[in-house]
Amino acid sequence: MNQENIQIVNYHGSSEWYFAANLNGVSHGFAVNKFEILKADNQWFECGQCADSASLYTCSVDSIIALPLSVRLTASDNNGAVTVITSNDAVSVFAYGIIHDFGSNFAASSSTTTTTSSSSTASSTTSNGAGQSITLTNRHSNTPWYYTVSVSADVASIEMKGSTQSTWTVGEYVSEFAGNYYRFEGSTEFVLPLSFRVTTSDGAVGTADALINSFDEGVSGTIVLPSNAPFEFSNNEEDGRLFGIVGLIVLIAVIVSVLIVAFAVWKCKQTKATVSVDEEVTIEYAVDPEMQLEEVDGGKVTQIDIETR
Repeated sequence: MNQENIQIVNYHGSSEWYFAANLNGVSHGFAVNKFEILKADNQWFECGQCADSASLYTCSVDSIIALPLSVRLTASDNNGAVTVITSNDAVSVFAYGIIHDFGSNFAASSSTTTTTSSSSTASSTTSNGAGQSITLTNRHSNTPWYYTVSVSADVASIEMKGSTQSTWTVGEYVSEFAGNYYRFEGSTEFVLPLSFRVTTSDGAVGTADALINSFDEGVSGTIVLPSNAPFEFSNNEEDGRLFGIVGLIVLIAVIVSVLIVAFAVWKCKQTKATVSVDEEVTIEYAVDPEMQLEEVDGGKVTQIDIETR
């Protein structure tokens, strides 16, 4: 998708009898004063501009519309010159949040009235954020102290910070009939350019530094999410308690093992080996009871009778 071109972002409730969309990326210095769609009977129908959001157009048609849908835009520049551009078959689906490339923009038009033909490129939301583009569009009445932005798709959160800020400010989600948006209010001034960080419901995170450099209504920027979503970590209380119990059990087991090893080493050092050998020696003699021993002692002969037990 060419970021220089106008983007048509489908809004809620579009069908064969109703169409609504946001216009993003209109050339600076041009004000769109007519948004038209081509009905199935080949007649152009002028849509109304939402009072609460100048970039949102609603088309309550008087006859059926069919896909693909052609769109014609008319705008005036600062000098009052009128430019008309048309994108044939610009809208290919009615699903909410789908972004279509208009194929051109007013600043690129070389004449007062220009018609361009282009094919629509739709960017759809995927489960892991792969290839998903999130477009942020300034709403009306923005100031350095109060800022609101429309988002082309449902997201979990949007954070913003000015060029002089080191921390992110979390946007407050606001739901209104005219359209949903995020609101930022801070105790310090938001200094241009503005950086954004978007997190989707499935954990994909996209960050764009210095994305928007104006508070003017209709100025937009697109964040392309990474192809791979980051690892998801659960903050569920039950999971936390489970992992806490398991961790405690493992810790106790390690401590007990260390104490057992330390005690064994200490016991080994304190104990001396004691060897005690008791032997009973039995000597058996075969003695003849009639045997007489003679002991010669100083020339004397003593007869000893040995009694056998």
